[in-house]
Amino acid sequence: MSLQIRPEDNDPLSREFELSPIFIGREEEQSRFEFKLNKWKELMFIAELNDSFIKKAPSPNDKIQGLIVLLYGRGGFGKSTLLGRYHSLVLDGNQISSSRIQASDIIDWEFAVEGERGLFILPNAGDIDATNYYRLLCSQLAIALDKKPKDFGEYQSAVRDIENARKKAHNVLDNMQKDDRYAWLRGLTVETITGAIRAYFPPSTTILENPNVKAAASELAVMTQEKISLVRSKLHDKLGNQFGDYLNPSLRLGLALGRDLYKFSKNFPLLFFFDTYEPKFCPK
Repeated sequence: MSLQIRPEDNDPLSREFELSPIFIGREEEQSRFEFKLNKWKELMFIAELNDSFIKKAPSPNDKIQGLIVLLYGRGGFGKSTLLGRYHSLVLDGNQISSSRIQASDIIDWEFAVEGERGLFILPNAGDIDATNYYRLLCSQLAIALDKKPKDFGEYQSAVRDIENARKKAHNVLDNMQKDDRYAWLRGLTVETITGAIRAYFPPSTTILENPNVKAAASELAVMTQEKISLVRSKLHDKLGNQFGDYLNPSLRLGLALGRDLYKFSKNFPLLFFFDTYEPKFCPK
């Protein structure tokens, strides 16, 4: 729990003094956080510098060393206040310890997505738009680290490559739809075709059970696995190394953003603070 002491607006002292919030309680949570934080700092400062970048998303069998602390509970339970306390503990620790870490400002995710909520409204179990999501995430990380989006060089390069791959893929599909040999593609949107290819690979006999494909089941009735494989091969031949950027942009953008953060953490480990909320999804 927390107690904030604020002078009344009509108090003359308020013009000269502003009392800091006083935090009381939650000793167990604070102790556990400091214990995990200190263990992580020890690991970070004894770890050897590794300039080899990962090329795939982390998994239970291929983990990345890090510190993840999750606060959860019902609304009004004091999660944001406790998060602010954790943030203060990190900053206070930097004043008394030589093992400094870079602590971001607290990113208020609910405020950050104001005007961008459409990103998280996912009817029919669709996917979040990776390009727009990472654009939003990069902008917030830049603010939290007192940087500019252009400072994320690896990420910006990935954005350009993905946009080029997208344009090439759309041209390929547009030409195929004009070709009578692929007349069965006509009437299908680029998003539908791309979703079918993503759902098919790795190959599966249950392609239409995928929720992303179910949303367009009537349109996909003409796309057998053989036809999907044909379209995929055509795109792969035309795009070459850019095919992966088109088919799985989230992986490329995520890894690129991670490389930028790695560069920012060359001198001191990075620790981010997010104050999030649960988005409301559209019903099926």
